[in-house]
Amino acid sequence: MHYLYLTVSFYAILLLIVLFGQTVRAAPLMKTDDAGIVDPGHCQVELDQVVSDSQISQVNLTPACNFANVEFGLPLSWDDGEQRYALQAKKTLFQAERVPVALAASLTWQPKQQHEKDHVHLNIPVSYYLNDHVQIDANLGMYRQDHDNETTWAVASTYSFADVHGVSLEFFKLDSDKTSSQVVYHYHVIPDQVSLFASYGHALNSSDKSWAGLGISWAMARSKNK
Repeated sequence: MHYLYLTVSFYAILLLIVLFGQTVRAAPLMKTDDAGIVDPGHCQVELDQVVSDSQISQVNLTPACNFANVEFGLPLSWDDGEQRYALQAKKTLFQAERVPVALAASLTWQPKQQHEKDHVHLNIPVSYYLNDHVQIDANLGMYRQDHDNETTWAVASTYSFADVHGVSLEFFKLDSDKTSSQVVYHYHVIPDQVSLFASYGHALNSSDKSWAGLGISWAMARSKNK
């Protein structure tokens, strides 16, 4: 019943966003972060549902807003009947029109909850815009829990074509997980307004962990410009 409720709620929210969505800047399902943040004076919502080969369903909802050129987010997740939340802040450190490179930093803190101890994740995303169709993102971070530090990394390449389609291929290692790969398909239902995402991922050197997901992103202005 809990799984059914989450699934119905997910697609109900997805439908509302498709009907009333505005400019989109987010990319749910992606494990590799880019160097961009929500536009000043705007908020965004990322929503996705991931189902693993063991039939475990996870729903992720992340609202975020830009205040003083810093993106503040509240990641929420429902995983196998357990709820979690975290606090996140992200800021672009470098971005120039003449140089197709951007650099940012993000900090995520998840307090102690359920059966997990609190942990902190510092991540440095770098984005390289090769041209109008190709973007390369790389992440290097540090995950700290219970006085133990682990290095995290991720790299992704995204190719956009035909204005409304895009495909991303990424490789990553987060937390204590195995190195994994994922393919994410982007479909811009209304270009620059509403985007849908579908993914398939698999842990490398392992035959017992794979997953598929659906997601959507939506951004809106907090106030009208005068």
